[in-house]
Amino acid sequence: MSKRPKKPVLEKKGKTANQQSWHICIWEHPLLKGKFSYAIAINDRLLTNPYPITESAPSLFGTFSTPHEALTTAIDTVGELNNLPQTVRIAG
Repeated sequence: MSKRPKKPVLEKKGKTANQQSWHICIWEHPLLKGKFSYAIAINDRLLTNPYPITESAPSLFGTFSTPHEALTTAIDTVGELNNLPQTVRIAG
């Protein structure tokens, strides 16, 4: 397994309708070359994946073919923040 890059492939920041700040980072997938995953921070706290891709990457979600596909899915997730499943917990 290769080390995760120091910088994300893509980043986007914003605020939800209820004024929570969010920050999305798209990373190279830790196990699959040429694939991508996303991490989301809400009010500077990372969401943790209840089914992590790897133990070393507990905040990464999904496997996507392109950074744009990962970003689109992450933005959809942010849009549903008021209805997050209870299995998704915020780290910290």
